[in-house]
Amino acid sequence: MSEHDKLSLFVNAPPVAVFSVLADVKNRTVILSGVRKVRLSGPLPIDACSSFREWRRDSVRLSGIVFRLATFNPPREIALNQRGLVIEVNMPLRLEPDHDGTHLTGQVTVSSRLIPSPLLRLIERPVSRYWSRLFETDLMEIKKYVEQRANPVWRAGLRSKHDA
Repeated sequence: MSEHDKLSLFVNAPPVAVFSVLADVKNRTVILSGVRKVRLSGPLPIDACSSFREWRRDSVRLSGIVFRLATFNPPREIALNQRGLVIEVNMPLRLEPDHDGTHLTGQVTVSSRLIPSPLLRLIERPVSRYWSRLFETDLMEIKKYVEQRANPVWRAGLRSKHDA
């Protein structure tokens, strides 16, 4: 048994710009406020099967999470996978051009890595909600980050600072 939560979001920037930020594992501490530290594990350059560990501060402690890029098809599709001892989380994300921007659709799937049992089914839903909220928060921060940099006014201001 597994739990699924679907996500959908519009970003006012082209798919290439959105994908480049999604794939920028090295700068996740700059892009995402919840990420404190990132360490690339390999293989490099970033591609399908690359993995990284990121440390996030939850309510009390700093916790490290290992992610693997399960899918890497620029600029249309990227997926993260996180495997724990009991639960596996998959987060595929599709990028579709939509008028002047990009429509992101994703899904968080939480599944048991063990033989299904009533106890495991009880924890799948709360775990799915946790990962869905985390994924949605990250996507909103990515949207903000990309849109700020895709805005011509921001770029014009950036050029004027360098020219001065």
